[in-house]
Amino acid sequence: MNKLRVVTDSTVWLADPEFAAKHNTVILPLTIHLGTRSYLDGSEISAGDLQPAAGTLSALPVVASPSVDTYTSVLESLTHCSSDILCLHVSGKLCRTVRNARTASETLMGRTNIAVVDSLTTSAGLGLLVEEATRLADEGASLEDVVRHIRYLIPRLYAVVLVEDLAYLQRAGHLSRSQVLLGEMMGIKPFLSLEDGSFVPLEKVRTREQAIEKLIEFVGEFSHLRQLAVLQGSDHLQSDVEILIERVREIFPSCPIVIARLSASVASLLGPRALGLVAYDMPTA
Repeated sequence: MNKLRVVTDSTVWLADPEFAAKHNTVILPLTIHLGTRSYLDGSEISAGDLQPAAGTLSALPVVASPSVDTYTSVLESLTHCSSDILCLHVSGKLCRTVRNARTASETLMGRTNIAVVDSLTTSAGLGLLVEEATRLADEGASLEDVVRHIRYLIPRLYAVVLVEDLAYLQRAGHLSRSQVLLGEMMGIKPFLSLEDGSFVPLEKVRTREQAIEKLIEFVGEFSHLRQLAVLQGSDHLQSDVEILIERVREIFPSCPIVIARLSASVASLLGPRALGLVAYDMPTA
């Protein structure tokens, strides 16, 4: 049997596009339903293919997690090459991915060791956890030790996001229609924090300039920032985001800063114009 295998989902952002291929990491795609058509996240659709909200909710994308049958098939195939499997997924409060993985793993109980972990995060936060789990697996760590380390890291990841397209939050069930109408009428953009796996309102801003200042304030709260990811749906780095990065480097000159593009599945929840940060804060040993 080979070393521990890591399974994750397409909400993940990995700094190295070839990471999964290099480390035999399985990335299961979520499905994006857009109108009458369906697309596999990552290979058939990206955040850049989504448009700012306009018209009816039916024109907005709907995200579907990999089915229990899909998980069962994938996990069963992995039992032939590994005795230990770690399923590390997007927050279960954002979609059904973790729930379906757990249901599938129960059907294989006794045939292999499978641990299903809810990361309580997504995108670059999930990517950091996947990279850490893979690093430990490559070093020969046991499944129990990897899970213990990942659970230690999860509460040290923090995320905030500015949402420009309120209708996406309505479509995902995070806002009511009346809240969307009021927000659009008053020009309010919600500033959300990812807490215990759910996006919760932190503050409200009216302009991108105010949002950038709030993001800088967020970064300034940390004392041992190890890595910072800037989340955005576009490949193009806007001037205000460049200013944000410059200001952050003034506070933490040695902290690595990466630009993480949102997957289509995450952009379907937050809108393609969402802008956010994922911070990894932990004192050095």
